[in-house]
Amino acid sequence: MKSRGVLVSRERVVPGLAYLGSLPFLALMTGYQATNAGWMLEVFQCYGLAISCFLLGSWWGIALAKTPKPTLPMTELLISNGLLLLLIGVQGFLSDALLVTFQGVFFVVIWWVETKLSRFRRAPAYYLLMRRRVTGWVALLHLSFAGLLVSAI
Repeated sequence: MKSRGVLVSRERVVPGLAYLGSLPFLALMTGYQATNAGWMLEVFQCYGLAISCFLLGSWWGIALAKTPKPTLPMTELLISNGLLLLLIGVQGFLSDALLVTFQGVFFVVIWWVETKLSRFRRAPAYYLLMRRRVTGWVALLHLSFAGLLVSAI
């Protein structure tokens, strides 16, 4: 890929963007710890929901692009919708600490399901490695934030 005359490598850009995308979680958790500003927790939770929507929504494009026409990739479409409905459904019923924990575990579940679906297992090796590492990092940030919330009680 070329950008303004400079050769840009997918193997560097995609993981870089994924790691950069995890930084708001770290910044919001750190900011909350320093200030106890409730809006940071709310934004953290909203950002987690947005990233989950992004990941699950991308399943549609990947599955549709990798499935011969006129076949529909029903497995990916139904699982992505079911998981998203589950995540949205728990939003108003869990305490903040439980919701942040749930979101962290949910990222692992999304990644785990991707490892079981053949269309996703065929992704490039650099992408599969990045997904595993970023998922672990984001889940760790969520569990750390949940621990911070519990310790403040």
